[in-house]
Amino acid sequence: IAVGDVSGKSTSAAFNMAQLKGVFHTLADFELAPDNFLCYANRALSKCLEKGSFVTLIVLHIDFHRKMLQIARAGHCPAILHRAETDTTDFIEQEGMGLGVIRTAHYENFVEKVSIPFKSGDSLLLYTDGITEARDNKLEEFGYENLKEVFHKNAKCNSEEIITKIRNEVSKFTGNRAAEDDYTMMVIKFN
Repeated sequence: IAVGDVSGKSTSAAFNMAQLKGVFHTLADFELAPDNFLCYANRALSKCLEKGSFVTLIVLHIDFHRKMLQIARAGHCPAILHRAETDTTDFIEQEGMGLGVIRTAHYENFVEKVSIPFKSGDSLLLYTDGITEARDNKLEEFGYENLKEVFHKNAKCNSEEIITKIRNEVSKFTGNRAAEDDYTMMVIKFN
């Protein structure tokens, strides 16, 4: 599973996203570990992204047999994991440089893969910065902690309900202020 965000706006960002999609479809066939996926994606995208453009991305592999998540992050927002057994919610923190920022073989030194066990009832939230950077009329951002809190309060709901609750809280926070950025959210519930 991959969730990402391309720098820039309008046609240029759409073109970069199209290139990104092509690279991902090709790499998906190789069933790479998330960190290797990012290294190969960086190598491919470095040849075609405009100078100054970059992509943030989070990639995860779910091993249902071992009940294990493998996650690598390329400068993207950290995933948030809710553990049902302890009713705790935490960011999954790890290093990771955006794709296209470093366009050499040294990129692999800036990627970290973490492996995390999961249990039945746990939930995972993936999102883009359009959520955390949404601003109210005072230009204050919704922020990571607000997002974590809303996710935690609603973690027992189904995926659709969690997304709706987050969207409603962001909308309430921003009031009538127009969104400055688009956003993506994905909630994964483990059974």
